[in-house]
Amino acid sequence: MNIELLTKNLVLSPDEIWVSQKNSKVAFPENGHQECNHVEAESFWFKHRNNSLVAVMKNFPPKETIFDIGAGNGYVALALKENGFDTVVVEPGIVGARNAKSKGLTVICSTLEDAGFFPNSLNLKQDFILLFLHINFYGQ
Repeated sequence: MNIELLTKNLVLSPDEIWVSQKNSKVAFPENGHQECNHVEAESFWFKHRNNSLVAVMKNFPPKETIFDIGAGNGYVALALKENGFDTVVVEPGIVGARNAKSKGLTVICSTLEDAGFFPNSLNLKQDFILLFLHINFYGQ
């Protein structure tokens, strides 16, 4: 996936994470990713969720890259990648983005809005599976 073809708002940082030039505030605890990381790695529920999502995606395989919007520590994207799907993590929290990058994933540290993807550059037909969990209610 060539991220540069999708937006002009992202630059590749020295640690190979794509970062937005804008940094909007998000409604997520600052230490949330660090606290959840070990739970996501070990929890039966999280593993079951990932296996269920992989099973759905195998039955309805996308033709294009899967963008995991609000990917947190990257465990869903990792499960998809390990099962042959091309994935990109989009996570605004730097700790979550770094945790996802440590798993060998392609990572964008940005909100979806701040990333500024060109119109029609993403195929969002199947992204609804993960997107509905990450609606921004900040300030409402």
